[in-house]
Amino acid sequence: MENNIFKAARAVRVRKKGKNTSKTLCLLSIGIIILSISIGLIPITYKAAAQSDESNASTAKISDNSNGPISKKGVIILSSGILPYKETLEGIQGVFSNKGLLTLFSNLTIYDYHSNPRLAEHMIMSKENEFIVTIGPEAAIAASKLSHLPLYRRLYLMVLDLPALIDEKGACGIDLRIPPKIQLKEISSRLKGIKSIGVMFNHKENHEIIKRFQEASSQYNINIRPIPVSRPRDCPELLRKNKDKIDAVLFIPDSVVSKETLLQYLIKEAILLGISPIGYNKFFMDSGAVMSFIINYQEIGRVGAQLLKKGMQYKRCEFIPPPYHIEWNKKAWDIVRQR
Repeated sequence: MENNIFKAARAVRVRKKGKNTSKTLCLLSIGIIILSISIGLIPITYKAAAQSDESNASTAKISDNSNGPISKKGVIILSSGILPYKETLEGIQGVFSNKGLLTLFSNLTIYDYHSNPRLAEHMIMSKENEFIVTIGPEAAIAASKLSHLPLYRRLYLMVLDLPALIDEKGACGIDLRIPPKIQLKEISSRLKGIKSIGVMFNHKENHEIIKRFQEASSQYNINIRPIPVSRPRDCPELLRKNKDKIDAVLFIPDSVVSKETLLQYLIKEAILLGISPIGYNKFFMDSGAVMSFIINYQEIGRVGAQLLKKGMQYKRCEFIPPPYHIEWNKKAWDIVRQR
């Protein structure tokens, strides 16, 4: 680490010795600061929007039926810097900077776990922080193992099936998976007359979620037909083999059935076979699926911030499904019905 800092110093060194000493020191300082940020020595700190003098005078307490002051110093840990995590962070920041809502959360320090795990873990264990928000599975696992805070001061976001990931009963957060019962209700209300839905999945990864779909299916008179796959290249043939047994194919997050080129092929093939492809994000709609569940990551951040506020006020936790909306492709649906 020291060698890196020295390299940065040499990069900004002024060639002419004895002259422009102050300029040299200034450039040297800037180089060291930039390098320190890049390797995680200096965290990125987010400050809430400035408030008027009147609102600043009341930042120590909350007036909406609170049982006392709410802590204002906390840490947000992102598993990595991927776009969905950043969008979730933007949603949180948007609420935390709202003058009339969460002005108490005015000092948030943000860390990228992937960039510097040791620093992120150190901050998770810090007793100075009075709440913690994790975005993504790696950050959630670290917080679950290392944080001293009670559950209502910890918020877990952007994790599929959190109860299966961490051993914490009563955790606070928002699941990234829409419950099977809700998905089947939405599908049955839009795909009228549907009788059987095929689900491609890797058994090791998703056998439990398939059981949940099967348990919920009887309420809607829908048969769930599991289509286990172990290799991506087997998917097209398995789809064709089931063409007379299913009316729709539901894609779920799965490491085997996840490559974009494969999914695009399966969506088009399903349409040609008279099978309605159903997805779980915007990509599926852009690729021609009949229907897709769209989760707004910024909205997860906004709802999560509200959840944290409620938990810290009343010292109780909630774990809820994600906010979502449905997108529908009538053209694709019409083609499927003509097959």
